[in-house]
Amino acid sequence: MSFKTKNLQVLVLSPNEQIIDTLNPEFVEIPEDNELHGLRTIRITHPIVDDTNNEIDLVGRYETILRPGNKVFLEFSGDGNNVLYVLHGPKDVNTVNNSIIIDGTEVARELSETLPIEINYTHQFELTTNNLNTHFGQFFTIGIINTPPTLFFYQGIINHMALLREIESKTGYEFQFRYVLNKSTNKIIRYLDLIKKIGKKHESPIEVGYNSPDVNWTIDDTDVRIAVCPVGNNVVEKKKSEDEKTFMQIMAAWKAWSCQRGQTIGYGYYIDEENKWVPTGTRVAPFTKVAGQLYIVCDALDEIAALYTRMHVKEGSATTIPRCAYFETSEEINQNIYWEAVETLRSDELCKSEITVEAKVIDMKKLTDGNPEYYNVGDEVPIKIKDLRMVIDGRIKETNKDSRNPEGETVKIGTTTTNIINSIIKNIR
Repeated sequence: MSFKTKNLQVLVLSPNEQIIDTLNPEFVEIPEDNELHGLRTIRITHPIVDDTNNEIDLVGRYETILRPGNKVFLEFSGDGNNVLYVLHGPKDVNTVNNSIIIDGTEVARELSETLPIEINYTHQFELTTNNLNTHFGQFFTIGIINTPPTLFFYQGIINHMALLREIESKTGYEFQFRYVLNKSTNKIIRYLDLIKKIGKKHESPIEVGYNSPDVNWTIDDTDVRIAVCPVGNNVVEKKKSEDEKTFMQIMAAWKAWSCQRGQTIGYGYYIDEENKWVPTGTRVAPFTKVAGQLYIVCDALDEIAALYTRMHVKEGSATTIPRCAYFETSEEINQNIYWEAVETLRSDELCKSEITVEAKVIDMKKLTDGNPEYYNVGDEVPIKIKDLRMVIDGRIKETNKDSRNPEGETVKIGTTTTNIINSIIKNIR
């Protein structure tokens, strides 16, 4: 039996994860899509008849088990690891093509559908195994934890997935989900890890003629912005007290406020037990906030790497203004608004062109039963681009795979390294 089928075991489970059946590895197609900081998805296609038009699903077996709510466990995914998926649809029973098609997402998606949790911390805390178990232990066994040096603080009503993403945003660390089948109990153990960066580092570059038939690259400045501004409105029709501020009053104070790049200012202001606003700590301001302006501009030139950062006013005037992004705020302390603005500019890499390299990666070891080198989301990998005469250090941000057809898998690699983007820009100017 070829590599395409011999390692592909597909278990079908009930909603409470009891194994109820398997899918026929000779016929089933399960392409997998994955994105960095996203969740893995699948589309299962199972034929009703075989190549000779003999009916496979004589008693509706596959039509019965492939239904929303049931789960599918891939013991050998396109990434070379185990994944537990929950089927949700849409489900399509196609009598013309004689197939059953249904979509699924890895079971971690259910963290975004949990009942709300209320968090009302009055101080920062470490993200330790015990603290993470308090919030996520009901759904995942806490696995590998590299406790971030940054302490975490949050107050509000939130669901589990949103809290997970909030932790990633605030610490710069990344969560990963793992699924392991305990063959003695037939139970699938779910693990939640928090590590500095998911993925591994590849030494061999992706290169046309070596391990890829083609490498295509794009540069995109669609979402580039170098300025950012808070927005909102006066949702309070009548103030409850004289101390309560309207949004426009908050914005007037924000407009008048200023700070210099390199200045040390407070962050994470909250109301303490004495009803006073106090900071959770201090940080060095990366950008200048000019008094009299509602927005801040990225004035750290080493953080800008793009062609289209400013726009000219009408009729080809020499006057330019920075391209500006907007974010909603409910904060009323200037320093809190400032750090929200900084996070908006930095979290989405707004000041940088998006460089994407797409390649079909052919790992010959996969096709010869060798020890394969998997190219997975989060991995760091060098790419040789012939027409730019340079090697780009990138990180895989998206994959499209099918473990039955490994020669057709596609990876997309992005880079946000400022000097690399600027080198590419120089080459295309």
